[in-house]
Amino acid sequence: MKRKKSIRRLRPSSRPPRPADPKPPRPFTRFRYPRDLLTGIRRGWRGRPGYTGADPDAPFPDDAELLKLLETIYHTSFLTEEGRRMTLHITYVTPGFLSKKANYVAIQESIPLQLASPRPFTNTELLRIAPAIDPWSASLLVCNRRDIEPTARNELVLWGILNLRSDWHRAIAGEHGASDGRPGVLTVTSSRPGHIVVNAGWQPFAILANGEVSTGWNVAHRLVDLLRVFRTPIVQLDLEVAHCFGLEHLPRSNMYDNWSEHHYINALQRLLFLAAEQGHGACFLLVPETGVAKATASGKLDVKYPLSLPSLAEALLSSVVGSVDRMAKGHYGELADLFEVIPYIPPEILANPLVSRRRQESVDQAMEDCWRLIARLSQVDGAVLLTTGLDCLGFGCEIRVGDEAAITLKHATGPACRHVRTVSYEGYGTRHRSAFRFCNAFPGAFAMIVSQDGGAKLCTRIGEDVVFWVVSPSGLFLE
Repeated sequence: MKRKKSIRRLRPSSRPPRPADPKPPRPFTRFRYPRDLLTGIRRGWRGRPGYTGADPDAPFPDDAELLKLLETIYHTSFLTEEGRRMTLHITYVTPGFLSKKANYVAIQESIPLQLASPRPFTNTELLRIAPAIDPWSASLLVCNRRDIEPTARNELVLWGILNLRSDWHRAIAGEHGASDGRPGVLTVTSSRPGHIVVNAGWQPFAILANGEVSTGWNVAHRLVDLLRVFRTPIVQLDLEVAHCFGLEHLPRSNMYDNWSEHHYINALQRLLFLAAEQGHGACFLLVPETGVAKATASGKLDVKYPLSLPSLAEALLSSVVGSVDRMAKGHYGELADLFEVIPYIPPEILANPLVSRRRQESVDQAMEDCWRLIARLSQVDGAVLLTTGLDCLGFGCEIRVGDEAAITLKHATGPACRHVRTVSYEGYGTRHRSAFRFCNAFPGAFAMIVSQDGGAKLCTRIGEDVVFWVVSPSGLFLE
């Protein structure tokens, strides 16, 4: 007799249901790395505007080459050679491109030095070669080995050195504002650990700093890009120069529109460079002459070491007057009739170009000495106080503006403030917050802040907001 199969009823389990597959873990940090620059660099290179000086025919690496280039520079920036950190200045260019572009002034006067045998582009090779290269006046040249040897394997190599001439170094240092020494090709620089700047010609368009990525053609500025901030003191300097010639206003030339702005911006740029070069951080407060008494009398600014150093403003005025005179009497004959009476410059100097040139060199040296003195004064704790006319009034200044007034802080990424975003005031250090409070309390003043790591910012009050720009401490971009 067959048994019937019993049907076993399943009892509901008391155990909880098995959870679904867990979500992927969120990253512990939001730091960015060289790989995060790739998209921004490709987009920026394709859409590069003409004013950057970038060459439309310049070679551009593929994604694998670009990532290798960025990662090698990034990791090398953390290394030291005999205790020294290095500034890396790497240019991606092929020998064939430079031979076709022989019209570059840099190539005409300083032929690129090509290595007899290309070296692999690795951290080890960079540590060996980079200390021997001055990054302010030369660049290491990198390309794919196949661009030199078509049958070779696919890899990046160091193949030469390009000397950018001394005028490039002087422009970087703010000693003068122009240089035609850098070809408009892709250049990557790193001056401190984990910091990368990608340039095309004169303009950066991708930056990796402090674990954050910034891309676009407004990621950083030169002071000359922000002339609107300095418009009032430049106009005042223009009037003083005109009065020296017995004129109400200076004439304008098609060759050179404004003499005063060129010298004024170069003077501030030189001060920024010298302060950043010392590596200690600095803060410079520039206040209109009419607002100095208000700032000190209100108790919101304590000048610990007051002084009077008007020689800088006088040297700046003399430098502009000398330049105007040389242009009018030399290069710009059409303006000579407007300068018949020049009481400011002795006749014997006007009659002798050599004497005039020596006098101008003496004036420029006086300005240089003043700038170096002021930059060293910034080593004392506190800010350096100057008028917008560049008279130095003291140093070791303590800003006593409290947090009683709410500050709306905005980061501008365009010269005309067309692109701004509100940022947290509390996210900055003591030096920056003090400068922001000062500018908020005294409209018309502006501050130049140099960080200990070499970065710089310019801030001022526009309307009800405190606006700041990231600026380059050098006259050109090599950060």
